[in-house]
Amino acid sequence: MHPFQARVLAGDPALARLGAEGVVRWLGPLGPPVWPTSSVRTVVDPTSGLQWKLPLHARLTHFLRTIPPEQAWRAVDAAAVVAGLGPLPAGFGVLADTGFRTLDPAVGGEDLAADLTVITREPFPPGAWRVLGAVLEDGPDGQEPPVLADVRATGDVHGWLRRWLGVSLVPLLQLFGAAGIGFEAHPQNTLLQTGPDGWPTGCRVRDLEGAHLRDDHVPPGLDPASPLVYRPEEAWRRLRYHAVVNHLALLVAVLGRHTVGEEALWRTVAATLAVIDDRAAAPWAHDLLTSATLPAKAHLRSWATGRGEDPIYLGIPNPIAAAAGAGGWRA
Repeated sequence: MHPFQARVLAGDPALARLGAEGVVRWLGPLGPPVWPTSSVRTVVDPTSGLQWKLPLHARLTHFLRTIPPEQAWRAVDAAAVVAGLGPLPAGFGVLADTGFRTLDPAVGGEDLAADLTVITREPFPPGAWRVLGAVLEDGPDGQEPPVLADVRATGDVHGWLRRWLGVSLVPLLQLFGAAGIGFEAHPQNTLLQTGPDGWPTGCRVRDLEGAHLRDDHVPPGLDPASPLVYRPEEAWRRLRYHAVVNHLALLVAVLGRHTVGEEALWRTVAATLAVIDDRAAAPWAHDLLTSATLPAKAHLRSWATGRGEDPIYLGIPNPIAAAAGAGGWRA
């Protein structure tokens, strides 16, 4: 349990009642120190590399950062689906959630279970991996984002972007088309690996409690009622929001501001999608090339209306379609 969470739950009447009944008991600080990661509530053991995602009863953006058991089951079911896929596209991988522990909701209720659920996660892969969100942000004194050093090492921002798309967005579309699985691949959940020459060599996605599976691709052995399963249109909306609006748009904005401008980079994105010949990925690439809008999550409105698990989305102009039209790359 996170120390912040321990202080919150120290005054929880439901937990106090279970303590008085002998169902639970406080153990106090135990074990070796663990360290917060860039995710704040995900902590890591520096010796083994094992990670734990912890609940925090704090409202960040539009929902409380607790872990309802439904989300934990989604993560575990997603890990099982990924494990059954076989080899993943070259350069792409998934950092799996390996299990969870919680209080039985039948004993303490859904809210208390969400305040106590802990998800276990496998260690970071070996090698020089960095959280994409961290390397896209300016430094505290206005220093340029660290990823620009990689781009400058290649001397080719368009080539760098194409290489990154080849290990990130393109594999995401391939897996969504072939297996129906999508990931919450926003910058905080995406890991970037670059070689000594600055070129991207790998992408890993994490945090499977935000994964989503189309209900027309439920594999044998997975309960169709799993919280992982979504209607196809909802699954596609989630993938477009996280991987394109949240992830790719930030990347293009940062690179464009410091190099050749956003419009030129969106044309590179459109050109890359237009030549995808993978049968599973091509229809989804076509949608990105031709749809007038993309879904953006309305955080403030969702917060104000209590729509934490069912956020409100708005349509925003699609820069990929605009670039495809300008460049003549309509698929």
